[in-house]
Amino acid sequence: MRRRLAEVNASVRRFPLPSLARQRLGWFGLALLLWQGALPAAEWAMQRLQVFDGLRLPTDVVVHDGRIAVVDGGHHRIVVFDADGDERLRFGRPGKGPGEFDAPVGIGVDPAGRLLVADRGNRRIQIYSPEGAFVRQFAVPERPIDVAASRDGRELYVTANRRHRLLVYRPDGRLLREWGRNGADRGEFRYPATVAVLPKRRLAVVDVFNTRVQIFDADGTFAFQAGRWGVRPGQLFRPKGVAVDARGRLYVSDSYLNVVQVFDAEGAFLYVLRDPRHALVTPAGLAVAGDRLYVAEVMADRVSVFRVPVP
Repeated sequence: MRRRLAEVNASVRRFPLPSLARQRLGWFGLALLLWQGALPAAEWAMQRLQVFDGLRLPTDVVVHDGRIAVVDGGHHRIVVFDADGDERLRFGRPGKGPGEFDAPVGIGVDPAGRLLVADRGNRRIQIYSPEGAFVRQFAVPERPIDVAASRDGRELYVTANRRHRLLVYRPDGRLLREWGRNGADRGEFRYPATVAVLPKRRLAVVDVFNTRVQIFDADGTFAFQAGRWGVRPGQLFRPKGVAVDARGRLYVSDSYLNVVQVFDAEGAFLYVLRDPRHALVTPAGLAVAGDRLYVAEVMADRVSVFRVPVP
């Protein structure tokens, strides 16, 4: 099955406030946005990955060694593309057995290229070879939303959404430690979602209902946060995905505001990313590889690929 990569170059100046508010915030949100003013955006050269036969509700994406793996959640499977957008592999089907999924949400990759899948409905983490062969699985106490591997591959980080905790496992499934509880203070969560591994053995966790991204040391010590509630640049309304580039910058998707925002390595806001020729639709999972940013757009049934601007 073929996939096509279309390239579009665009220069961005302003954010479309009326359409944004009508789609996500209603007329009260529109009034609030107009009162606060237009949102500035950075110039952005965009390339879009067009899927001919369609993904269905893709929620996350990961890139490793030139291959792009997408959680095709509505089809209960994983689809792997090459850098040209051609499909190379797909695996999974609905079910409860090894190699089967029930509404998978998040995906990660370890240093050996093994794919880690948060099999939400089956309350487990499944691990696959780079070729899609089932390796092993282990159960988790709550429906997992995302999973990521430490840079040495010795630890796996899992978000337990309804328990409001982050769980740390060995690859064989042994629980090492966990932290968090329901709340709004530092180190507490209200429905944590995506997790990303940062330099210096730190972790970034999207804290959805607290409208922020919390950054922790590997032992769970709070370091800092990026974003806070709001609809202005640098603020978050419904954050979903987070990724980090080689410079340590954080890319955060907002599925209600339909934007991706960028923060520096200390959590300070840098800019909003947008292309007027390709409006994002419920952006969720993100991945960064080199100068490319990959965005899973859930309700649009697609993954978009952007060239990351270099300041």
